[in-house]
Formats: sequence, C-alpha cells, structure tokens
Amino acid sequence: MPARFRSGAVARLAVLASLTMVAPAARQVNAAAPRAIPKGWSTAQHDAKVAQEAVNARAAGKQTAAGTQADAGAADAQPSAAGEPGVGKEERLKDVAVLQGLVANLSAGDFATRETATRELMKAGREAFPLLRDAESTGDKETQSRARKILDEIEWPVTAAAIKKIKSLGGTVIGVDPKRPGGVSIQNCTDQPRLHIRDADVACIEDLHYLHVATFVRVDLADETCAHLAKLPNLKMIRLDDTDVSDVGVRRLLPLRRLAQLDLGKTKVTGTGFQDLTSISTLSEVELVDAAVTDE
Repeated sequence: MPARFRSGAVARLAVLASLTMVAPAARQVNAAAPRAIPKGWSTAQHDAKVAQEAVNARAAGKQTAAGTQADAGAADAQPSAAGEPGVGKEERLKDVAVLQGLVANLSAGDFATRETATRELMKAGREAFPLLRDAESTGDKETQSRARKILDEIEWPVTAAAIKKIKSLGGTVIGVDPKRPGGVSIQNCTDQPRLHIRDADVACIEDLHYLHVATFVRVDLADETCAHLAKLPNLKMIRLDDTDVSDVGVRRLLPLRRLAQLDLGKTKVTGTGFQDLTSISTLSEVELVDAAVTDE
C-alpha cells in the first residue's frame, strides 16, 4: 500500500465519482442438473424454474404423514403463486433460491411473469436487497430497470429514516440522487468541546448503502462507529479526526476494499493500527496528525 504518513495539514480531495457496487454473484442453484432448456425459453426462465423446483422439493420433504398436523398448519401456510405445499408466503420470500428465481424472472419473456416477479420482490423487502443491488449493476437492461424501481420503492423508507436521524444529530447529507445519498457529514467546526454523539446514534448509517464519503470530525465517537462503517462497501473516503477511534476500530475497517483516503488525526490509533491498514490495497492516503503514532 503506497500510503503516506502526513505530518501536516493536507488538501483533501473531493470524492465525487459515483461508485458501482458489484456484489458477489448470486449462487447458482442446482448447478449439477443438466441444462436442458425447453425451446423458446430463456436461460433466466430456465434458472428460475430450477430454483422453484428446488424449493418445492425442500417443502415436500418437510411435510409429515400426520394429517392432523398438516391441517393445523394449513391456515398459516398460504399457497404461493407457484403452489409450494406447506410453505407460508413470508417464509417463501425469505428463501434465497426463491428470491434468485424472482430476480431471474425480471427479464422473463412474458410481461405478466415480469410483473409478478416485481410485485413479489417488493413484498420481500430487506431480504431481497443484496440480490437486487447485484441485479441493478450486472443484469440486462430490463433487469436493471426493474431492480432499480424495486429498490427505490422498498429502500427509500429505510433511507429516509436514516437521513432524518443524521440531520437530527446536526449532520448533513449530500448527493445528486436524494434517494441515494453519496455522503454524510457530522462535524464540529468551532472551538467548542466535541459534539456528544454516541456510536449507537450513528448506527443508522448502515442503511445508507450507497455512501462513498463519511465525515465525523470532533465528535465523541469511537470504535463501534467503525463497525457500522465497515458495512458500507462503497466507501471511498472516511474522516474520523479528533474522535476516540483506536487500533480496534481500524481493524474493523479492513473489509472496505474501495477505501482510498482515511483521516485518523487526533485519534488513539498507534503504529500497530497503521500497519494493519496496509492490507487495504486501494488505500493511498492516511493522515495521522497528532494521533498516538510515534516516530519509532
């Protein structure tokens, strides 16, 4: 890592470039099965069918021979659109294989199938977030369009609540797309004591998935805030100067594989924490002015 130890003030770059999250590819369902695709079917339709058959098989295996038990659970087990026996609708929408099939159907040749998949994914809510984010960035044009529409619908209430919380703490939220803010900032720019904000107060930042800039300056935040930041894979620049972040917090930031700039001035970070940061290959600049790092 060509990171530089800065002994003085630095001119901070404005990080405005939009980042495209490429989530891990959705796992392939029933990969060992022969791909005998019926004539006129797309690969996506075939994969959705295989996924649905896998769910049906699991559901059938869970059924017992006791008719009374089956009758007792019938009221709670609503039949799905595909008719899986004994599986409630809410449970079905938490099954990864089912969600993968629905995402595949976003580009089905039949309009009704696409519409049904869109409605079902909207009902799935948070459970579908990872697959939809992946589809939005890697799918075909139809899939990307529908995935974005669904995310805008089901993510926005969560995002809006997080934005409201950040603003209640005296922070600001920036971004060209109001539904997908790119940066947040909470800082005390006066000579007054630090802003008294706890780590738990900023836990809502985890819901701002598209952030690429996070600034917390002269606030009473510590290592747990780094745990919240670590769940935001698009972060490119973080400022945590004049906080109580230590080497423990630094280690929590290591999963961030796009991080390029990190300001840890006036923190409790030592040389050990600085060395830990070398595992982030994208990190090009680290500021440690008045941190606990020594010259040794």
